[in-house]
Parts: sequence; structure tokens; C-alpha cells
Amino acid sequence: MSSTFNEDDNLEELHRRCRAVHAELEGEFQDRFDLRFRFLVADNGSDASSVAVLESLSRRDPAVLALLNRMNYGAEASAGVPRPSNRWGSPLAGQTSTACS
Repeated sequence: MSSTFNEDDNLEELHRRCRAVHAELEGEFQDRFDLRFRFLVADNGSDASSVAVLESLSRRDPAVLALLNRMNYGAEASAGVPRPSNRWGSPLAGQTSTACS
């Protein structure tokens, strides 16, 4: 999970890197876990170009889910979940260009 605000230049790369990390983890743990990839991005009222990138990603990859907020609620609050309550999810706060690197 990540939040974004006008990060259209970085979203494709973030998705690519997260997919690559998932592939590595899936290969390492395939005998013990069924790891499913989900790419959840909460957009904080970005301009149309960021929304267009998210729409394009979701058309190409069904694991991409975008929450389109009308305004900027901040990194943690934008998805409505300040911190995951379990060990299976982790928010990526900060600049989207550096997450999953």
C-alpha cells in the first residue's frame, strides 16, 4: 500500500519494483506460502495525469487497486488505515519513487 500525490513519473517504476520484489519472495517461499501480489495506491487528489497512470496500470494488471481521494489526506490516513493490524500488509510511506527499492 502506498499513497501518492502527483507522482505520475514514478508510479510505473514503483509498480515494476514491487512486482520484482514479490517475484523474489514468491520464489523463495513458494513451498511454504501462497503469496498473492496486490498493489494498492491511495491517490490524494492528484492531477489527471497520475490518475491516468493508475488507470492504465489497473487495466494491464488486475492486482492494481487505486483509491482516488478528492483531497490530500496524508500518507497514512489516505487509505483509511493508519497501520496494518496484521503481519501481512505494510504501508509504503514517503516518496513513491523510493519504495520497494
